[in-house]
Amino acid sequence: MKSYDIPLYPGNSLTIILYQNVSNTDEIMSKLLKGELEYSIINCKAIFDHRQLLFAATKVLSIQHSSKLSTHNVHSELIYLLSPTTNMKDSIKKFGLQADDKQFYIAIFNSTSEKLNDIKSLVKGDQVEEQYNEQSKTIENTSYFSRDTAIENYSLKEYKDIAQCDDSKLKSYIFNSMSMKGLLK
Repeated sequence: MKSYDIPLYPGNSLTIILYQNVSNTDEIMSKLLKGELEYSIINCKAIFDHRQLLFAATKVLSIQHSSKLSTHNVHSELIYLLSPTTNMKDSIKKFGLQADDKQFYIAIFNSTSEKLNDIKSLVKGDQVEEQYNEQSKTIENTSYFSRDTAIENYSLKEYKDIAQCDDSKLKSYIFNSMSMKGLLK
């Protein structure tokens, strides 16, 4: 678990927790669909490191402060903004919790000990302590990140060098894809 302040929006933070070996995804899905959860649950296979989530979280707060969210709340907006498309259903399908997921990220805006305790009591799985990388100043998702999933979810197959590109270039493509959301038709 790692909490980050969001510098552009003082007083706001994002806490990110990785879970694995989750045995009650169906129960969590049920609560999620009923709108009972006050956090985002994110498919970890397309997330290369925490900066990706922080980028989307900063965009969520920007939209929340300057206009209207495209979704019902900041939690679903975070998932929506991870996706390069403006199709909400597709965004949730590719970046949200799916029934067969056994590992996922939970992202909480402005977490409290009460929210963290609620998560611990709900999720029947193992919380993973990820290692902070001093060089990149983030936590990299080396356990579950899938290049193939990321390439598919971010529609990067059109890039001729995508199969041979290094991780740094792939990350750039992903951020570019997230940044251009809604600008290209």
